[in-house]
Amino acid sequence: METEPIIEKSCSFTGHRDIPPYLYGDIRKAVETEIKRLYLLGVRHFIAGGALGFDTICAEAVLSLKESLEEITLTLAIPCKNHDARWSEADRKVFSEILARADEKVYVSEEYTKFCMFKRNRYMVDRSLYCISFCTRKSGGSYYTVNYARKLCRELTEISEKL
Repeated sequence: METEPIIEKSCSFTGHRDIPPYLYGDIRKAVETEIKRLYLLGVRHFIAGGALGFDTICAEAVLSLKESLEEITLTLAIPCKNHDARWSEADRKVFSEILARADEKVYVSEEYTKFCMFKRNRYMVDRSLYCISFCTRKSGGSYYTVNYARKLCRELTEISEKL
């Protein structure tokens, strides 16, 4: 059952799937620092998109911090069922572990459509006052989502600017 988060206490993530492996550690550290900052402001609910790359880094960071930060939750906003069908076995295993530990899973579409990623991205931003992003290109879904967050006057933290 989907619970409606309090927007002022919620943060979404958006970022690229294709992140060079050498950046993972630095990005993870920057994301954890930002989650801790938001926690001090009262943010307790985090929404990740269930994709490879930045979404995976963020979901793992939230799950790791759940051990030390009381009351934080992770919702996975998943574009559609079987969205991981073309992933490698190793990536599907990591996703399965994150899925098992998430507090909530929301499938925004039953099956893949050309708009399900767009719908998932809007779903996350619509439900959060804060957005943490890793967007280095001026095209694609992450770029769209960052601009959508700006349009809605969300507080945006761009991780690539902190590296």
